[in-house]
Amino acid sequence: MTNHVIPDLAQRIVAAIEWDFSVRGGISQEWEQIDKELQQEIRDKWADVIRLELKKPE
Repeated sequence: MTNHVIPDLAQRIVAAIEWDFSVRGGISQEWEQIDKELQQEIRDKWADVIRLELKKPE
């Protein structure tokens, strides 16, 4: 059986945001110019920010 990693909510939100700006002119090209390792660091940081915000009381 293949072990699939199921992204947590924060990672899914980051993916949705990344998809949204990837379909917009200009932003997608700029994102693609960023080194793949740095892109992943950015995604991870965004996910951390989202997790912290989700934990805050309303």
